[in-house]
Amino acid sequence: MKGLDDNHRRVQRIIQVNHLQARSHNKIKQFLSWSVRKIAKNQFKHRFDAQKPYQKLIADVSEFRYGKADIKQCVYLSPVLDLYYR
Repeated sequence: MKGLDDNHRRVQRIIQVNHLQARSHNKIKQFLSWSVRKIAKNQFKHRFDAQKPYQKLIADVSEFRYGKADIKQCVYLSPVLDLYYR
């Protein structure tokens, strides 16, 4: 089966006319509170296994924006992972 051979400019124009263009929100943003704090020592030293539950917990904070572009509404998700259970 032969693939479609379309010009990338034509595909881009069709996407824009039908309002299918995705907007990228991949701007790297640093929280001001993090820049003030000291960096903690690396206590794991690449040993990511635990012998018992609640011995090693890791977390990450993600920001999700919603609503209109002019209204800055955000929610934060901070999952905690126990390295014993993975």
